Amino acid sequence: MVTDQQVRRLRQKIMERKKQAAAAAAVGMSVRTARSWQRGPLPSEKGRDRYWRTRPDPFAEVWAEEIEPLLQRDLDGVMRATTILEWLEERYTGRFNQGQIRSLQRRLRAWRAIHGLDREVFFPQEHPPGREAQFDFTHGQELRVTIAGESFPHLFFEFVLSYSGWRFVDLAMGETLESLVKGLQGSLWEHAESPRWCVAIISLPPPKTSTSRREVPLLPIMIPLLLRHREQQKEDSLLLDRSLRDNDFVFAHSDGSPLDPSTVSHTFTKVISSAGLPHMRFHDMRHSFATSMFRLDVHPKKVQEMLGHSSIAVTLDTYSHVVPGLREKAVERLESAIDKQVLLLLMGDATPEGDVRDSLEKEAGPEREPRRTRTFNLLIKSQLLCQLS
Repeated sequence: MVTDQQVRRLRQKIMERKKQAAAAAAVGMSVRTARSWQRGPLPSEKGRDRYWRTRPDPFAEVWAEEIEPLLQRDLDGVMRATTILEWLEERYTGRFNQGQIRSLQRRLRAWRAIHGLDREVFFPQEHPPGREAQFDFTHGQELRVTIAGESFPHLFFEFVLSYSGWRFVDLAMGETLESLVKGLQGSLWEHAESPRWCVAIISLPPPKTSTSRREVPLLPIMIPLLLRHREQQKEDSLLLDRSLRDNDFVFAHSDGSPLDPSTVSHTFTKVISSAGLPHMRFHDMRHSFATSMFRLDVHPKKVQEMLGHSSIAVTLDTYSHVVPGLREKAVERLESAIDKQVLLLLMGDATPEGDVRDSLEKEAGPEREPRRTRTFNLLIKSQLLCQLS
């Protein structure tokens, strides 16, 4: 049997940088036993689960004849131990007392756990609005769906918002990734009042890095424009006798094929020229976006995520020309946060009641002799600062 003293000595040897085998040999343990006692409570602190009784059960003689029939007739499971004990005290005078209430409560709890009513097991769930949704594939033949008496043996994709219960249903060709993407994109297009909109950045062929495939939040003013563009795409598809699919590109030719990059660049140049703006490339708008984000004091990490850079170092190195301006703006904010009288005091003229401009005019007046250079005394300055505060 392992004692507390052995465990304390074992842990002391281990703290002294002794090897496990040497520490176990020093305290008279095997290596396996020493490994199990390296941490945790001491042997005396480890209590064993007691399954035996330490005193006779006072309700053993009356349990089967008196108490158990009462519990069996209690169909709702509301009878309490205090009621049963009071009834036993009246029936068997002087045999039972209130000091036995805890023993009776334990007996009732054990009996109801085995013979009592089945308890309903549930897991409470919270559905915050605009954050959770559920989707699944369902076959109409399994649900015996009929239309005008005819069976409808097709596969459905269903998308449900957990909070509001809003639903979107679409036909699916199979439980495949293509059907899943088609259903998710269709539900987002259909739900025009979605609280958070984003645009998916993809590439054909696939991008080289995982960060290039990302989602970028959309401005709220862009959502009506995109929905209007979507309606125009539907009208064009009807004219071409072509069904618009939900996983089609947002900006594409009338037949749904992706736009050529040179076409986009050429059209962008014409738009820039007609607007009277200086010449710029289509890719330059990406740099303009990043520069604007930095000037609006957006954290560089967020800018890196939206640009799709592999690391924040790439973002800072690419737009390092904006960083000096940010440092100057930070210094200006610090200066505006400091009291002007404190700045004047640090210049050497402790005039807390006077205006800064008047003090500077007096300093530059012709009648005053030029001030000599004085040593900056931190003790004096700190005392004056405390007086001003």
